[in-house]
Amino acid sequence: PKPLLDESELEKARESSRNQQETESQQQQQQQQSQAESSSTQQQQQPSQAESSSTQQQQQPSQAESSSAQNDSQQANQSQQSSNRSQQANQSQQGSSRSQQANQGQQSSNNSQQANQGQQESNNQNQSQNQQSSENEQARANSSGRAPASGANLIGCGQQPEVDFDVEVQPMVKVIVAPSGSVSRATITRSSGKNQLDQKALQYARQCRFQQSPNGREGNIVVRFRIE
Repeated sequence: PKPLLDESELEKARESSRNQQETESQQQQQQQQSQAESSSTQQQQQPSQAESSSTQQQQQPSQAESSSAQNDSQQANQSQQSSNRSQQANQSQQGSSRSQQANQGQQSSNNSQQANQGQQESNNQNQSQNQQSSENEQARANSSGRAPASGANLIGCGQQPEVDFDVEVQPMVKVIVAPSGSVSRATITRSSGKNQLDQKALQYARQCRFQQSPNGREGNIVVRFRIE
């Protein structure tokens, strides 16, 4: 029997089949390559997205740090303002304290001046009383025939009595002087307020000596103490 295809045609058919297979193989390779490139592109995009997400995450802490820095700055400003207010309050308090101290010093000075004035008035009053008492004693001495006993005819009284504190009221002693000039009697006419001082004043007055007088003398002696 005669074959359906001769050898040349069969070779052409085989070649056509090989070409078709090669074409299909190339198409498959192209498809695979295209798929691989597409997959590679997707993989490249994924790191890019990851990098973008990482960048966003890095930006978020940076924003948080910026917000924290702003909060710290605000707190520092508030702390500085509080410190300034505290300093102003302290300065105001110091000014008030200095003003009070100045007022106290002025008040103390006024009190001291008033005390000095009171002491001066008391001394003036005592001098006036002493002068009046001396005048009264001199009048009584004249009426009794005795001469006055005063500093003008006083010879001496020995050692002045001593104390270790300030005596506010100086005692006054009335003396009756014999014609010889010695004190025959002494009595307290103004007390110092302390019996011990009055006794020292009497002892001092009894030691006094006056100029002689035919009828004796009579008068008052203000005894002043010397502070040790």
